[in-house]
Amino acid sequence: MRLPPFVSSFRFRATLLFAVLAMVTAFALSAVLGNMLSQRLLQDQGDRIATLARNTATVFADGLAERLREVQLLAENEALRAGAFDDAHVGRMLGRMLETRPNYQWIGIADTQGTVRVATGNMLVGRDVSERPWFKTGLEKSSAGDVHEAKLLAKLLPQPASGEPLRFVDYAAPVMDLEGRRIGVLGVHASWDWAREVASSMLPAGAQRQRVEILVLDREGNVIYPGQSQDKIGASAAAPGTVSWTAGSDYLAARAMLPIRRAGTDLGWSVVVRQPLASALEVAMHARRTALLAGSVAGLCFAVLAWLVAGYLGAPLSAIARAARAIQQGDTDSEIPRTGHGLELDRLSEALRGMTASLKERESALQRANETLESRVRERTVELQRANAELDKLARRDPLTGACNRRAADEALAQQAERFRRGARGAVVLLADIDFFKQVNDVHGHAVGDSALRHVAGTLMALLRGIDLVVRFGGEEFLVLLPETDLAGGREVAERLRAAIESRPPAPLEVLTLSIGVAALADQVDAALANADKALYAAKQAGRNRVVAAGEGA
Repeated sequence: MRLPPFVSSFRFRATLLFAVLAMVTAFALSAVLGNMLSQRLLQDQGDRIATLARNTATVFADGLAERLREVQLLAENEALRAGAFDDAHVGRMLGRMLETRPNYQWIGIADTQGTVRVATGNMLVGRDVSERPWFKTGLEKSSAGDVHEAKLLAKLLPQPASGEPLRFVDYAAPVMDLEGRRIGVLGVHASWDWAREVASSMLPAGAQRQRVEILVLDREGNVIYPGQSQDKIGASAAAPGTVSWTAGSDYLAARAMLPIRRAGTDLGWSVVVRQPLASALEVAMHARRTALLAGSVAGLCFAVLAWLVAGYLGAPLSAIARAARAIQQGDTDSEIPRTGHGLELDRLSEALRGMTASLKERESALQRANETLESRVRERTVELQRANAELDKLARRDPLTGACNRRAADEALAQQAERFRRGARGAVVLLADIDFFKQVNDVHGHAVGDSALRHVAGTLMALLRGIDLVVRFGGEEFLVLLPETDLAGGREVAERLRAAIESRPPAPLEVLTLSIGVAALADQVDAALANADKALYAAKQAGRNRVVAAGEGA
């Protein structure tokens, strides 16, 4: 029997041979590789779960470290170190921090005896917390505490909408005064809802459908998140694999310990990510069936297409490949060409063009997002700098008179002494005391006394130079620092100040006078203050309303 000529052609025979080999290979490879693919997919899923566990553990560890660092920084605030726990400014500062930290529920400061001195919302003020774990630990060091149900605050704070008990993670840090002595403990109770927020943000899309869940375990292996779970781990899950749980089901699971990002955050927690083994295998079996079907269809289609379009597709595919390679190398002006060589190639070209346009748009959107984020970071940085500057200003001013406080005086005196050591001119220190101030308070009341203090401070600041410093040194005592001034010049300034106060007493006072001691300041601050104090004493002894310079009689 004579075969038609086309049957004997090389093209027909090559195509027929390729079709047979493709079909046989497709079925063989689908059978062999299908099982391998199933195992591979299962392994990949385990790797993804392990990666999710490690990443989630890292986020939890970073969150603990960040919040403990915030508490440490707050404990180092100058106002707290000054021991002014009852100052309204401290309460407002704690309130502002509570408002800007969504998960913070309570911030308070207890003295070393365990009595709460100041707290947000005045909750627990005056209560004894000396037996609370956060206070005991905070006396010794900065640390984060394990999850626990609310005790003293359970009836003072709103309950969670889920109906679960209110649970906290505690952060505590000791408060040291300027001499390094422990004067209290700063405590923060943060809502454990933070764990739900972290877990929700870490779960990938489709996790609920695939029944993937995140659990947090304490040091003993008890599940502390989610709160309703009663599971307890029964075997190690340090690497992906099957782990038995007391719930009686087998899981594909991975466990990661929280890395220690900061001293005081080693709570022994670990994160377990698990998925029921049946769900994981369902994905693998579906992939196996898909691989078998895809292999069969691909083998048949490839043989048919090899005969029909092998030569037809060569040139346009090469053009598409060249354009794609140019785009890959960063040539953003290149475009995938429209082939016009058949619907399939047109679709491929349009799909690649659309994908390229989408990638370019995403790159542009990412760049815009980065610019927006950088702008927001700059804005927040400026706001923080303003807030820090305001706090620093408040820490150096006497709130009643507006004059500088003792802390600012110490810094200015030390700086003046250092300038003298480097060759600058000396300065003069005035110590001024309001005469008979106790009688003002006793006769007219403290409101008039406060008004007198403000009047004296305002008069001194109005009469002095911009480089001079007026300090409320104590009760009714003021210190004036006159840089670049000798003792004689300082005495003249003191006499002018004394006369100004005497000539303009504030209502309702008919008489208000100052006694002033004058002393030179070189490089010894304590000696200058002692000399000024002696001169002030001499002025008082001489009948008050006097100016006495160190080394001279009244």
